[in-house]
Amino acid sequence: LADPAIFAAAEQQYDHLLTLAAKEPGIPRRFDAGKFITVKPEDWTSGHFPGAVWHLFNYTRNPKWRQVAEDYTHRLERIRHFTGNHDIGFMLGCSYGNELRLTGNPEAKAVLLDGCAAAVKRFNPKVGAIMSWNPRKDKQWKYPVIIDNMMNLELLMWGAKNGGTAFFREVALQHADKTDAHHYRPDSSSWHVVSYDPETG
Repeated sequence: LADPAIFAAAEQQYDHLLTLAAKEPGIPRRFDAGKFITVKPEDWTSGHFPGAVWHLFNYTRNPKWRQVAEDYTHRLERIRHFTGNHDIGFMLGCSYGNELRLTGNPEAKAVLLDGCAAAVKRFNPKVGAIMSWNPRKDKQWKYPVIIDNMMNLELLMWGAKNGGTAFFREVALQHADKTDAHHYRPDSSSWHVVSYDPETG
């Protein structure tokens, strides 16, 4: 069972963040050298703050936290078709995923399915994986795939079972198989980035 004191402390911290956020546009992300940093919905961490507030609501059942969670979740609605990176699972799963789980809001489901459709646009069948970041000449990366991308596959598996196409599941499985085959060292540790040739895979 969760310790009530931990959630009481978390509520104080999130009250403080909301006070700061009222003066800064954007989604709370972090403190950097004492400065409060917020981000746009397109940032890969944008879903973390609303996701954490949904967990506060889930534990406390305080309608205040539901209102805050809905507010910050719905600020992300514009990224439902976002294809700028692979992190739609973090961005929408943490926010709209928790809204759907805790409220059953059908619009949350629609946003999540749109997010799945956006995510698979970064999939190249020749490679068999979803491209994490866009190519970078300074790093000589043609088709970078990072180990973190595995955590975004949950959204695709969910989507295939909840009104989306079976292709979502196929992409997730191909990506997982590719990762299993090439991203692990003999001692079972993993590289962070593997760059593939998009023409040959």
